[in-house]
Amino acid sequence: MTYVTKQAGCNTINPFHTASDIMNTGVHSLNMGDTVKRCLEFMEHNSVRHAVIFQESEERGQESTFVGIVSQRDILRQTLPENKQKGNNKIDPHFLRQMLSLIVVRDPISVDPETDIPDIIETLTNNRISIVPVLNGPKLEGIITTTDILQIYQKLDRHLRHLNPKLRNNMDAEQIANLCSEDTAKKLKLIGQPVENIMVKKIISLETHDELECAINVLNANKFRHILIVDDQQKLAGIISDRDILKHLPFAGKRPTSVADVYTDYLFRVKPHTINLGQSLEKVITTDVKCVLPSTTCIDAATTMIIRRISSLPVVDDDKHILGLVTVTDLVRTLLDLYPRQDSSSLNADASIQAENAITIDDNEFEDK
Repeated sequence: MTYVTKQAGCNTINPFHTASDIMNTGVHSLNMGDTVKRCLEFMEHNSVRHAVIFQESEERGQESTFVGIVSQRDILRQTLPENKQKGNNKIDPHFLRQMLSLIVVRDPISVDPETDIPDIIETLTNNRISIVPVLNGPKLEGIITTTDILQIYQKLDRHLRHLNPKLRNNMDAEQIANLCSEDTAKKLKLIGQPVENIMVKKIISLETHDELECAINVLNANKFRHILIVDDQQKLAGIISDRDILKHLPFAGKRPTSVADVYTDYLFRVKPHTINLGQSLEKVITTDVKCVLPSTTCIDAATTMIIRRISSLPVVDDDKHILGLVTVTDLVRTLLDLYPRQDSSSLNADASIQAENAITIDDNEFEDK
């Protein structure tokens, strides 16, 4: 799919076009020689789930070289389950002393500073990743996470309201249309639409008495990261994520050096009859779940995810019956509508013009000879 990210007269309405417009440039990093223990301390101190890894240069005065990424999931799979009770998240002491060079994901999927935001969104969602480094050649210019994409909701809302000072919160579509341009009204409508427009309505849920192994099978079969848990009355009782599951699986051993998809499958690979697989979900789910109503706006849902550092929101009615689920992927992909799609006829026309120009240049060059 091709998107039009820059149009004459539209830059002031949507100032977010490329990676350079939204990337984080003040990136904290670790080195290949740092240990897993140091990485855990780094993640906790900076409230992040990924660490950017560099290789220090052996020559004095030379810049370090970007190597790759270590995620929280990489580390969670190495934790001993008997030490993962609440308040006691101990990790195998031998693993804590290992260097990050043994678990870093090298040469991760990346973008460059001029990569269009729609392409970044497609890269993140199609590859089921939540971070991409922004590289200019081999040099790291910054990083972009799904949180940075979600912040477009907030930044665009503030930007449009700054351009239109008379806009107030809780205005209906007609009031907004009377105060600003058609394009501005469309963008405000997009980010202010209710989550029921974008939520996943066909929900696969499990019950509190189901076993951990069942949750693993559901995640693997459907390639998603959250499962809603219901009680005997089919009301929301909790939620379980892939990270919750990883905390209760046995030590995985050395990670494979293969591609990301294989490694994702490896995360949940355990021997049959592993004792942890038989425990009920009631013991491992998160019960303090933030929910939203179907009328909640997309911008409010995005803000909630950013503040609470979560990536999904169950959508329920007043009686806590599940109506759907809105995830960070749903909200991120909705932003694609900010960027008009370039239809095939326009692409063909552009190609014809380029071809005609190329022929003209060739003819002129031939005549000059």
